[in-house]
Amino acid sequence: MTQPPLSRQIQLLEHSLGVLLLHRSSRSVRLTPAGRNFLGEARRILRMAEGAAVSTRRIAPAMPARSRSASPLLRATASCRASWRHLAGSSRRSIWC
Repeated sequence: MTQPPLSRQIQLLEHSLGVLLLHRSSRSVRLTPAGRNFLGEARRILRMAEGAAVSTRRIAPAMPARSRSASPLLRATASCRASWRHLAGSSRRSIWC
């Protein structure tokens, strides 16, 4: 049986960081203190990146509508939020991007 892709990605991230981000049990998944810190930092970085995209659009001339698509940053943010919603249901504390 293979692990769901989200679980595998989180485990790879934990391995890369050398810390546990989640407490896992058969009934629940909760953020560890390190996980709460990482989530806060990731949210901060995403807000900064979104702000950079918005301010860049303000100062740059608009591209023709047919050439414009959703920015990779916005797609990544939406993907992150969708992924964390899966975990939010198993924790009393909401863990959104």
